[in-house]
Order: sequence, then structure tokens, then C-alpha cells
Amino acid sequence: MSKLIYFILGAIVGVVGVLLFQGVYSGYQEKIIDNPYHIPGLHMLDTEGECVTSEPIKVFQVITENSALATERSYGKLNLYTGKVVFIINDNGQTYYDDQVIKPKKCFRQVGILRYEANDGSWKTVPAVKNELEKAN
Repeated sequence: MSKLIYFILGAIVGVVGVLLFQGVYSGYQEKIIDNPYHIPGLHMLDTEGECVTSEPIKVFQVITENSALATERSYGKLNLYTGKVVFIINDNGQTYYDDQVIKPKKCFRQVGILRYEANDGSWKTVPAVKNELEKAN
């Protein structure tokens, strides 16, 4: 009789384990769909947002070959890049490198947000942007 009880309990534990695994796996798939770039902390907006800046930006940290953290030019005449921090994404295959200056074609438009942990242990949230092209007439 005790073997039958162990068999039934084992079957119940197995079914519960499969259901838990399926729930975790389907939740992971939803995150991938929400974040097509597979970058931790990146959340894409449903629709494009506003123009964040029309000033050039300067890369200070490359995250992936086609995404980087950059700072906005704050003082044009002095060529200082101490403005707001943005996370730039490029779908066209352009790669980024440290200290690269990227000029906007029209503006840098927000397409999402990135939340990351800075070197000092604090958490930062910055706009994720793309270099918006001029519209063809």
C-alpha cells in the first residue's frame, strides 16, 4: 500500500513541477518579445516618443556593438559633452566606439527606457533613443 502512495505523490509532484516550469518559461518568452535587443533593463515603448535632443551626442560606454550610452553636447561653443545621458540603439548595423561623436540626422527620438546599475552602485534610468532620419517628402 505504501508503494502506491509514493507513486501517487511522485506523480503529483511531477505534474506540479512541469506546470511551474511552463509558467516560468512562458514569462521569459514575454520578456524577449518586449525587449527584441536582449539587453537587460531595456523596455521598449509601444509608440515612439518625443525628440529628446537635437544636439550631437558622445559615446562614453559601448553596451553591444550597435548600442551605447552617450552624453548630450551641453555647451556647443566649448564642445563639452556634459548634458543628459541617453542610450542609443542602431538597427542599421552601424557599430559604436568610445568617444565617438554622433550627429543627429533630425533628432534623437525616444523609443524606450533603459534602467542600469552605475559603477557607484546607484540605479540610473535613461531614455533609449534612435537617430531619427529626415522624412522624405
